[in-house]
Amino acid sequence: KRDQFTCKSDGVCISMEERCDQFPNCEDFSDESSCQLVVLPQNYVLDYAPFTVLDTGDLRKVAVSIKIDLISILEIDEVGQKFVTQFILFLTWYDFRLALHNMKINVNMNTLTTKEKESIWVPKLVFSNTKTKENTQNDDKSFTVARRDSAYDYSETDVKDNIFIFSGSDNPFVTSRSYDVEWICDYDMRWYPFDTQSCAMIFDTEGNSGEFVELVASQLNYLGPQDLTQYFIRQTSMNLTKTGYIEVEVVLGRRLLGTLLTVYIPTILLVIIAHMTNYFKPFFFEAVVSV
Repeated sequence: KRDQFTCKSDGVCISMEERCDQFPNCEDFSDESSCQLVVLPQNYVLDYAPFTVLDTGDLRKVAVSIKIDLISILEIDEVGQKFVTQFILFLTWYDFRLALHNMKINVNMNTLTTKEKESIWVPKLVFSNTKTKENTQNDDKSFTVARRDSAYDYSETDVKDNIFIFSGSDNPFVTSRSYDVEWICDYDMRWYPFDTQSCAMIFDTEGNSGEFVELVASQLNYLGPQDLTQYFIRQTSMNLTKTGYIEVEVVLGRRLLGTLLTVYIPTILLVIIAHMTNYFKPFFFEAVVSV
């Protein structure tokens, strides 16, 4: 049957959902052989973005959806103008040039191997407001999966083993990686301690790839604590700017109670005590000096 796989040694038939599921369902492990997920066309160039050209001749950019899980704020340095965050960046896109074989509903079973990950086009972003213009990395710390979103086609009848074939134009790739990044933030301390600070994380396309890539702001999740040492998280947001880059804004409100207890109240008490020495009798001079 077209929805079954035949084990090589004993001819036992198993479901195609058990084929290439990272677990040997055949005694000879034949169901886990030739399990290439991504199939490249002959003239595929990984340096080229998968944009398309319309019938009118206009170029349609490839949409790259951005999701960010902001895990925590590691450091806030007003003097050094630093804003250090830890986050997981998810990039989602479609590549119509690619075909995918035997994808599973469980997206984690569709994880690309290191070789496959390095052989396909992956979006590159720049963290614009960093000192060294850091960028995204496609390395051992990144994970790329293919998400099964649409139906499949059967392989041709002359193919020895049945294959479920999925199109890259209907089933997206998702790459994710954790980053610790030191951002530049311009703190305005004029209204201290009643100030509100706003720090940004800016993501832009690398080099001239903006001609072929369109960024899409998908989702922002803040997973860290609301109350920090000196501030609390007032608001987080992610927006696509008119110039085409993604801006994540973190609005910080200062915790007034801590400032009042550690700065203002001790200062007021010292002033009151010092002022009280004006009413000491002259023969209490030594006590005045002591105070």
